[in-house]
Amino acid sequence: LHHHTDGDATWVVLGGEVTFYGEGDQVLAKAGPREAVLIPRNTMYWFTNSGTAPLEMYRISAKVGGMGEGDDRVYHQRNKVS
Repeated sequence: LHHHTDGDATWVVLGGEVTFYGEGDQVLAKAGPREAVLIPRNTMYWFTNSGTAPLEMYRISAKVGGMGEGDDRVYHQRNKVS
């Protein structure tokens, strides 16, 4: 579980299926081939391959602030839901 402080990200699925989770392992989104998921900056998330085929996707980021400042990723402890 982590979030990015430096910009929004769009994940585009080329093959397979992805499921994005947020706090408390709540499902934020599912996407398959030719679908996309927008993760706004400061949104806590993690994702997994939720299909049977290999997952192929790429990330497009819209950065805020100056160029070359790096990836401002903040990790969080994941709490398992019983």
